[in-house]
Amino acid sequence: MIFQDSSTTRTRRHTRIATRFLAMAMLSAFAASGLVAGAVADEMTLQGKVATALTLDLEGNPSTGYTWEYQVAPASADLVSVEACEWREKAGTDTKLMGRSKVFHCRIMPLAKGTAEITFTYSRPWESKPPAKTLTCRITIK
Repeated sequence: MIFQDSSTTRTRRHTRIATRFLAMAMLSAFAASGLVAGAVADEMTLQGKVATALTLDLEGNPSTGYTWEYQVAPASADLVSVEACEWREKAGTDTKLMGRSKVFHCRIMPLAKGTAEITFTYSRPWESKPPAKTLTCRITIK
């Protein structure tokens, strides 16, 4: 016995296949850009003591062209100093894996008592669109 598809059944099947293909293509485009959703804005608060270094680790993926940049608020310039920031391997990550995420490790030195603010942005420096992520870090120094 031979079964034949009706034209309606074939059209529905082709529509489902095309829809799935389009959805996969869109998800792949978002993944390739390093983004899963829209821009993210976060805030965090740290506590510190004068002359005792703080560290801040921010996840990212430099292989996608994205990087973290920071800006110390002008009113905070006498309160904190960002001594060093560098990309480091995430603990437990297979270093042979291409395109792996890493950690942007920053060492921050509190210089005087007060409340300081540092804004971190995660973007591709050559693009003119807004950052994918923004983190405002408030540091209370005692």
